[in-house]
Amino acid sequence: MRGIVLNPQVRCRLSGACGATHTDETVGSVSRHYLTAALPYPEVCVRIITWNANATDRWDQLWADPVVSNHNWYIIFMQEVGNPSPTWTHVSGPVWNPAAVLRATDESNVKRRYTFQPHGYAAPLHILHIEWANRQKNHQVIITRTRPNWAAEIGADMSDRPVMGVKVRLTWPHGPAASDVLIGGVHLVANRNKSPFEINAMLKSLQLACQQQNAAGWMLVGDFNCPPEEMRDSAPVGVWWPRFKTQNKATFAIDYMVVDPTLYQVFMAVPGIDGDWALGLAASDHHLVEYIQTGGPALQIL
Repeated sequence: MRGIVLNPQVRCRLSGACGATHTDETVGSVSRHYLTAALPYPEVCVRIITWNANATDRWDQLWADPVVSNHNWYIIFMQEVGNPSPTWTHVSGPVWNPAAVLRATDESNVKRRYTFQPHGYAAPLHILHIEWANRQKNHQVIITRTRPNWAAEIGADMSDRPVMGVKVRLTWPHGPAASDVLIGGVHLVANRNKSPFEINAMLKSLQLACQQQNAAGWMLVGDFNCPPEEMRDSAPVGVWWPRFKTQNKATFAIDYMVVDPTLYQVFMAVPGIDGDWALGLAASDHHLVEYIQTGGPALQIL
C-alpha cells in the first residue's frame, strides 16, 4: 500500500499501532490529519516531513504546525525556502550575501550550516541550507535534531536543481542487520513529462554515491512535480505517496518519496511494516506532509 486518504470518516491505520493521539479536521474542502501528542516509542517509528514552502511566511508556519511541534519527527526537507533566516546562527559555509542572486558563479549549489532553537525545543536544531546558485527563492533546507556529519550533492547536477543528501542508519528492532542509506531532498523540474527523466538521469550518480559512502541504498523525498503513478511507470524505482493531493493546482500528490528498488523491498514492501501519510497545517501552494512508519527500522542521522 502507498497510503490512504485521511479524512474525518477514515480512522488512520496508525492510530492504534503507534500510540499517538490523532486529530482529524476539515478546513474548507481539505481534510487534515495530524498527530497532537508524543509517540511513546519514537525509536520504532520513522517520521519524515517534506514541504515546498514557496517562501510564504514559512518559518512561523513550520514551527507552529502540530506535525512539527509535537517534536517526534526525524528529518524535515523543505523546498523554495528563500534566504536563510536572520534568526539562525551561522556555523559554516560562506556568509550569506543578500545580493547572492546577482552574483556570477560557476557553482551549481552552495551549502551552509546553521543552528536554531525554536520555542519549546530543549536544544538547537541543525539546518543545512542549500543555495541553488543565482536563484532568488528556489533554495532548499534539511533540518535534523543531530548534526549530519556528511552532506553532499548526490544527484551529480543531473537535475535542474540540487539534490542534497545526508547519511542515515536504519536499525530494525528485531533484525535484519542495520543498514546505512543516503536520503536526499529533491525539487524536480516543474514538468510532469520531464521530471521522470531527471530521476532516470541521476540513477547512476545515486548508485555511485552509495558505493562511495558504503550505503546500502538511497531514498529521495520532496517535490517531484509528477503524478506518482507516472513516476513509478517511467523509472525503475519504488514510489510511496499520499492518497490525497499535496498541491493546490494538482489533483494528485506531487510531494512523496522515491526509493531505490532494493531498499524499497526491505524498508517499505514488508509485511508488518505499517506506513502512512499525514497532512499538516502549514501550507503555501503546497501542503506540508509527513511519512510515518511503524514496525520498521529506527532512523538515526549519521
